[in-house]
Parts: sequence; structure tokens; C-alpha cells
Amino acid sequence: HRGAAAGPGSERPPDAGADRRGHGRLALRSEALLTGYATEDGFVDPKVDGWFVTEDLASLDGRTLRVEGRRGDFVKIGGESVDLSRLDRILANVVSSSTAHAAVFAIPDDRLGHVIALAVASGHPEAIAADFNARVFPFERARHIVRVPEIPRTPLGKIMRSRLPT
Repeated sequence: HRGAAAGPGSERPPDAGADRRGHGRLALRSEALLTGYATEDGFVDPKVDGWFVTEDLASLDGRTLRVEGRRGDFVKIGGESVDLSRLDRILANVVSSSTAHAAVFAIPDDRLGHVIALAVASGHPEAIAADFNARVFPFERARHIVRVPEIPRTPLGKIMRSRLPT
């Protein structure tokens, strides 16, 4: 949906921030959806006019829905939308044949919005950055390399970018 927020009971979801290409946050509505969340402040219903707007970024092409990724995995660099999950996969290919441990993260930049940085826990940082930079678009190249004692991960192994230095 690319229009304004819909009214109660509307067949159209609230504005989910669609861009000019029709990519936006996925909105769902169903009688089977959650009722809400129990928080310290009480019960919270996250739906808007019956619609649950997710953190998933998606596009609709006719009857084909494409889920592009999570909103938190995308950053803007010089006006370009950059998928950090894609950069994670590229970095994983760079370090897969070594014992190196590294992670991609974005740091704020006054001119570009964000820039890419690499956190390196083991291995040769300059060699990792050079190989990574050779595989990505120029605006996605790592502009900073930070040595860290370890790459913070969830129990399921997902990188905890919020715990990396900025």
C-alpha cells in the first residue's frame, strides 16, 4: 500500500512507509493474530485499525509477495538502501576459509547517513577488509575496522550489532 492510513475496518492497511519502488513494511490482518503484548506498563495492542505492521520489509508485484528482510537490517548510505544481512553473507564467504571472526555493522555518518565498519575478533583485519571491499559496491565498502575481543552473538548465533562499538 502506498497511500495514507486507512480508517477502522478498512480493507487497506495503514501506511507502512512504502518507498517509491513499492517496498515497505509488511502489514497483516486476521482474526487469528495476537491480541497484544503484556508489558510492565500493562497490556499493549500493537495493531492499528486491526492491522499488525511488522518489521519485515516487503514488496508486492501483482499477486507475488517478496519479503526482502528486516527493517533493522537495512541502513541508508548516501541515499542507497543497504542490506546488512547481504553484507553478512559476503563477509562469511570472506572468512569461511580461515579461523577469522568478524562482523559487519553500520555507524552513523554526518554526510552519508551511515558507513560500513568491520569488527574483527581474530584474523588479519586489513586482509579481511580488502577481500570484503573487493566484493561489495563502492558505497558498501568498510570505512572503519575495529578490533574487538569477541563478536557478540545471541544464543542462536545471530550477531548482536547493538553491542558492537559505534
